[in-house]
Amino acid sequence: MAYSRMSQAEKEEAYQRAKAGRAEQIAAAGSTFGAIADDGVPKIALADVPKGGASGRPSLIRILGRPALQRKDPTDAKEIFVSDISYLDKVTSLDDLPTDLSTAKRRTLRCIWPAQDPDRPSLLWRLHDKVMEYRWDPNIKPKGARVYFHAEEHAALFNEVAACGKPAARVINAWFPRRSYLLNVIDREQEAWHKENKSTLLLCAKRNSWVPKGKTEEQVRWTLGIGTTAYNQQIWDQVVDTYGYWDDYDILLWKLSDTPWYMAKHFSVEPEKTVKLGMNLTPATLKRAAAPITDEEASYDLIDFDASYPITSFRQIHAKLGYVFMMCDRDLGTHFYDELRTLADEESPDQDITEDAEDESSSGTSIPGVEKEWTPPAAKAAPAQPKATAPIASAPAQSPAAPKVDEPEARAPAKTARRSDDEEPEAAPSIPWDKLVDGTYNGVQYLGVAKLTDEEKSMILGVNEDGSFEYVKEWPIGSGQKCKTMKNTANQFYSPAAFHCCPKSGQEWED
Repeated sequence: MAYSRMSQAEKEEAYQRAKAGRAEQIAAAGSTFGAIADDGVPKIALADVPKGGASGRPSLIRILGRPALQRKDPTDAKEIFVSDISYLDKVTSLDDLPTDLSTAKRRTLRCIWPAQDPDRPSLLWRLHDKVMEYRWDPNIKPKGARVYFHAEEHAALFNEVAACGKPAARVINAWFPRRSYLLNVIDREQEAWHKENKSTLLLCAKRNSWVPKGKTEEQVRWTLGIGTTAYNQQIWDQVVDTYGYWDDYDILLWKLSDTPWYMAKHFSVEPEKTVKLGMNLTPATLKRAAAPITDEEASYDLIDFDASYPITSFRQIHAKLGYVFMMCDRDLGTHFYDELRTLADEESPDQDITEDAEDESSSGTSIPGVEKEWTPPAAKAAPAQPKATAPIASAPAQSPAAPKVDEPEARAPAKTARRSDDEEPEAAPSIPWDKLVDGTYNGVQYLGVAKLTDEEKSMILGVNEDGSFEYVKEWPIGSGQKCKTMKNTANQFYSPAAFHCCPKSGQEWED
């Protein structure tokens, strides 16, 4: 693989150079860099779908580093769980709570959660799940719905976690994190930037910009990384499974206006199709896209994701969200706040508590009030971008009047993460099989789960946000043989060819 051209010592030296350069940039920028507005990591965003269009303009990218499944180095692809939580500013006790939580001034914390582990849940997950306790009522029309236990009796606490203080007629799980993947990429449209800065970019799903009320300086908020649909169902399933690991060829990736919301193709997609996608790939571009990365590209600094996006510290959570833990203890009889304070005291005092972006809308939502239209770098009559400042995606910003959802909003907790193919298979105890069968887990009844054998269950890694199952990539484990899946044409549900029935409908296959 291309990244093997650099020795471990050379890669470590590159990491340290990149880390030092970002630290200098943040220090030079002073307070203009916040946890949300811009964290000093160079980024590029996918182009949005234009209003009334079917797809956005594709990005032609080369991904560097190992996939998340084989992650060893801090620059390899990384799975994170992240949410932007709009919290009450300067509230340190329950006596400080404003009368109306929905209109009080708020700031925004970018919170990176530990992966969800049903067997050993972290404190943040335990508080979230306690406040969001529910039962499934199949009698609510049209298709059944969740009935939340604390939505009415403890409305202030519930709304704080479910909608960042804004009374929610429709629960949006504002605290609930988005499962995202961080990738080091070379963007072919930004090659001049790459050559000048000797660095890769972090690929992001979206870039929002706005000017806070009463201010003139533009603020920026990025949707960190790309979601599960783009990474798992498109880049991985549609490209990598066929062509092998991604660092030997370029990938086309773009947004769609409808399901599956993203599309990924190998660089060799037919030229006539690329014209329809708004791209003009010359023979030279295609030739380069098929070739291994050059020695110069292999020397680029890679972004250290562990250093740049660590799990949010208990000190941060205590300082900014501690009042929610107090509310939960008061209303639900828990003892979460004392545990949080103990964990925060045990952490190193050297860990910074960064200043976060203000939410000037005073509406309780985690999205800033106003977005501002922005133009690509080539269209600006401004000086060249400073070194290590990320280029801007060239699509126009999303209209604030009609926000578009890139992917269906997550309604159920993120499920078991992908497991490395070289691990021994076992029936995952963290998957609630009984709740899948009766529909109380995510509102979908999987009638065939009760029929599955232990061996068949061991092939299931988790349940995706859209209700589909995630399977092992190799079966039998260690055999080197791809786990082949087939689609039940009656309900479009995929399952391994080795299964004797459809996990969703229970329909049994003929021998």
